[in-house]
Amino acid sequence: MTCYFHHNEKIYFEHQKLTTKNFIIPFIEKSLKINRKIKVVDIGCGFGGSIQPFMEIGCSVVGVDLDKERLLAAKGLLDVNQPKQNIKLLNIDITKENFQKEFSHNFDLIILKDTIEHVEKKHIFIGHILNIIKPNGKIFICFPPWHMPFGGHQQGCQSRILSRLPYFHLLPVFLYKLMLNIFNEDQDLISRLLRIKHDGISIDAFEKILDSNNLKIVEKELFLINPIYKYKFGLKVRKQFKIVRSVPILRDFFTTSIYYLVSK
Repeated sequence: MTCYFHHNEKIYFEHQKLTTKNFIIPFIEKSLKINRKIKVVDIGCGFGGSIQPFMEIGCSVVGVDLDKERLLAAKGLLDVNQPKQNIKLLNIDITKENFQKEFSHNFDLIILKDTIEHVEKKHIFIGHILNIIKPNGKIFICFPPWHMPFGGHQQGCQSRILSRLPYFHLLPVFLYKLMLNIFNEDQDLISRLLRIKHDGISIDAFEKILDSNNLKIVEKELFLINPIYKYKFGLKVRKQFKIVRSVPILRDFFTTSIYYLVSK
């Protein structure tokens, strides 16, 4: 059986909320104080768990996602009808002209939590992000490096074996697809996993994209044990060992998540 929380909206929401509250916001606040004056956009917000802690602080928040069903679920989980909540949930592509025009240079903080690895044309996408951030704004980005044990998101497989099998997403495409079919995975899921295989990115490749867009890394942290694993699996969060951080091929294979805070 697959990890139960991937198909339980409330539990998934809670994991995201706790990770944001206890790890992501403290990481951001090393360089940017989060208060009521801050305007935030969460791109790829999903069920909205990462939005909740910013709402509790009183920030003005926009949540954006291409999945309409997830946004509908987010509206219930976030209780957006509470008084004094300044929040919008939008089912829109942020690269579209109407979004770019409405929110031009609008946000103090952009959140890209486990989103960038799903984006195909990352250089172009980052360029659109720069159009909606204020001159002194910050961008928080985290993602699982492609070569890490579950960089293919195979933990979402229905098969108990595949959902717990590390590194098999690194197989050549035809073998990867063959394995997914042998274990009778849903064809829609197979399509999504193949897209992730196409779009996944390494640490070095991502930092080259930042550099090509003249973005400066303000804060950076690599994790051997991803902070969200504390809530998913009860594991103790661990930052990456210095010796692993210093060897590119090792850090990609043994870093389960990386946090960035970047600015223009």
